Amino acid sequence: MYAVPATRNAAKNECEYIQGGSLASILTLRDRHFLLEYWNEILPAARTIWTGLKRNPENRDEFLWDNGDGIQFTDWITGEPNDINEREDCVEFIKGEGWNDRECYTRKYPFICMKSRI
Repeated sequence: MYAVPATRNAAKNECEYIQGGSLASILTLRDRHFLLEYWNEILPAARTIWTGLKRNPENRDEFLWDNGDGIQFTDWITGEPNDINEREDCVEFIKGEGWNDRECYTRKYPFICMKSRI
């Protein structure tokens, strides 16, 4: 987990190009629980982190993980995603609440990089 806050795109670049991984994907309820346990252990004071989920630029009603996979499991906060001003293309995970769509460039949050097992 990176405690130094970054914009979503800077966090994605850090995970992909520096660490050889990707921003955290939450594919199942089990993934959600695992991520929260890790988050609470490593950086318990952080309330929000970036996820690897982003709005599909070709279909604004669809979200994709950074690897191009669609979503099966969701954890949206009630009323989300709402795409205010059609600018909320990235997804943050708010502890104790769930997912919220957010502008990619305006907020800086900590983030978790993940690597697939070989």
